Amino acid sequence: MPQKVNCILLIDDDKVTNFYHKVFLKQGNYAKKIVEASSANEALNYLVSQKKTYVKPDIIFLDINMPGLSGWDFLNEYKLLDKKFKGSLIFMFLSSEITSEYRKLCDQNEELTGYITKPIEKIEIEELLSNYVH
Repeated sequence: MPQKVNCILLIDDDKVTNFYHKVFLKQGNYAKKIVEASSANEALNYLVSQKKTYVKPDIIFLDINMPGLSGWDFLNEYKLLDKKFKGSLIFMFLSSEITSEYRKLCDQNEELTGYITKPIEKIEIEELLSNYVH
């Protein structure tokens, strides 16, 4: 069993996708806390909030295509944040098909750890936790 993380932040404008991933991650006992954000702005606000309920995310799963600020826009804003607000790892959510264009953009972005297809599957999350979380 891979190591459990303190917090995972899910950023996706599709509430059904967020709900599915939250239930999946809770059932697998992969994180102590799972935070959902339905927009990039909501996620950025969470990261800088420092409220009593705030837990710095160990992993951020980020959707690319969202209304308002896209996943790419989020990364541009995220880059400007103080290090104390940043999560440890960011994985870009990609739809079921990973194009070479998206793969190239992900590989070139220094804020991204990698990319993962939606929906997250057990083997992917366990491999991710085994490889990146120590």
